[in-house]
Amino acid sequence: PLQMFPKSKVDNFEAISQTSERRTIVLSLFHAVNWIRELLNRFSNPNSSSYKTILHRIGHLRELEQKLNRCLEFHSINTPEFTPEAKNKFKAKEEPTQITKNSHLEPYRKCLRSLELHTFYYYFSGDTDMEPEILHFLLEEFHQMVCELMRNVEPITPVSEVENLCSVFSSIYSRMETSLDQINDTNSMLAEMDGMEENLTIPYLQASLTLGFKSILQLLKYPPLF
Repeated sequence: PLQMFPKSKVDNFEAISQTSERRTIVLSLFHAVNWIRELLNRFSNPNSSSYKTILHRIGHLRELEQKLNRCLEFHSINTPEFTPEAKNKFKAKEEPTQITKNSHLEPYRKCLRSLELHTFYYYFSGDTDMEPEILHFLLEEFHQMVCELMRNVEPITPVSEVENLCSVFSSIYSRMETSLDQINDTNSMLAEMDGMEENLTIPYLQASLTLGFKSILQLLKYPPLF
């Protein structure tokens, strides 16, 4: 997605012996991830005519985060910009899913540029069909934003923010209805084929539905909405 170092550097990252080179690669990926996140926030607006192009950028972001996750498995960093969050032994464990998570990147989640509320509305309210992986990625990001929102409820919340939340709420519900239809259609197709082929679409759609429901349930507890 970006003109950087050769792909082989990431594929064979564990074979790199120089600490300085490892550090440079990891930091470069960190900055690239945050740069694309900022691009998504900047160009996700109702007046934009490049919806599909920007949607394609989310695929680039997923790819970069997967590369960064792989590198962090072999070389963790701790700088003023990128400091891993301390592990919370009391944090509830998430139920395992068929979706592979970027577990090595997760401690650095707060160091990543958050996607903004208007960005979620822009993508969820669009008419273009999303790839299941992209939908899952956005819902995962949105769920994290909602959880953070619940932890930091402000005494006075702007009316515009509440209205935006309601709009996103409605858009997510529509996307979830579409996902249910896709699951049913895919299951019917596989039944006709006697389930001979493995389909990777359903796990993403099922995980997306779970995230969507979790986000909606969290939002129903958000005081400024009522």
